[in-house]
Order: sequence, then C-alpha cells, then structure tokens
Amino acid sequence: MIKRLDGERDLPSSYAGDIDYYALEGMKRSIRWCHKFYGKGMMLNDLMYMLTIIDFSELQNLYKK
Repeated sequence: MIKRLDGERDLPSSYAGDIDYYALEGMKRSIRWCHKFYGKGMMLNDLMYMLTIIDFSELQNLYKK
C-alpha cells in the first residue's frame, strides 16, 4: 500500500504504507541530508527510496553520479 505525504515540498508526496513513524522520520532526515550534502534534489530517486524500492546506500550512489 502507498500512502500520501502532504505539506513537505522538499520530499516526495508518497511513501510505502508499511513504514512506521520513526522509520519514516529517519527517511525524511536522510533525504534532506542528501539534498544538503550534495546540493541537489533528485525527486524520482527520493520517491524510489520512500517506496522502499532502493535502500539508502543506493540513493547515495545515485546522488554521487
């Protein structure tokens, strides 16, 4: 199941439904860290991470490219 995330423009609008609150907050923090550290936002890759299609190490590798 996919849930909708509203009100945060710098994050994807959806996330996997089986993620608990603290894991979701950690994912948001990780994405914001990538945006700040690499100086860019890649919303499609962020969405794949939030839907648990890729893990954080894969997300970092995509930002490094």
